[in-house]
Amino acid sequence: AALAAATTFVRQRFPYALLVVAWVTTAFATQVLLIPALFNLGVRRKGRQGFLVIAMTFVLLGAVAARGERLVSVDGVDLEAWNSVGSWLLDSVVVVLVPYLVGNAIAARRDLTDSYRIRAEHAEAERSARTAEAVLLERARIAREAHDVLGHKLSLLTMQAGGLELNAGAGAEVVEKQAQLIRRSARAALDDLRAIIGSIETPDWPAPESTDRSLVPQDILGIEKLI
Repeated sequence: AALAAATTFVRQRFPYALLVVAWVTTAFATQVLLIPALFNLGVRRKGRQGFLVIAMTFVLLGAVAARGERLVSVDGVDLEAWNSVGSWLLDSVVVVLVPYLVGNAIAARRDLTDSYRIRAEHAEAERSARTAEAVLLERARIAREAHDVLGHKLSLLTMQAGGLELNAGAGAEVVEKQAQLIRRSARAALDDLRAIIGSIETPDWPAPESTDRSLVPQDILGIEKLI
């Protein structure tokens, strides 16, 4: 019993150690330890080895059947009147088959739960990947919009600066007006740049009607202003 208790600490890594101890105790003392040993084996191991172990355990129980140890009692049935084969079969089913099959059922349920967990993790990873891809696509769209809008504003700014350079001798009043126009164009380009960078940095983008300025006209007046 002490040896069996010690092997329970390594039952996951060495499931056959507990079974060997149960076989030894079955041969010399009692078959009680077969129940936890075979249950543990059903949980840890599958395949042909399990059927071989069950067959060897059946043979061992048949060898010690003459000892007269019975772990099973049935109401209304005199087990002493049974023949040795019937008593051995009943004992083998309850002590060997039932614990092993229960262990197999628990192992199958654990495998099913693990498969569900893995599928959920894969689905979460795929959803995160799709979200990241959507963010990258949206940023690319914003970058294209920034290129179009700022490119237009900078081209206009360059043309205005070139006109000012060509008309440098037109007088202070003309130069002042051209400088104010260049300043307004540069400020508008900076405002557009801030709006684009803000939409990239903030996760919740403001609605167009909640902003003072929008890159895209939202009504007829905006279109007229754009023209």
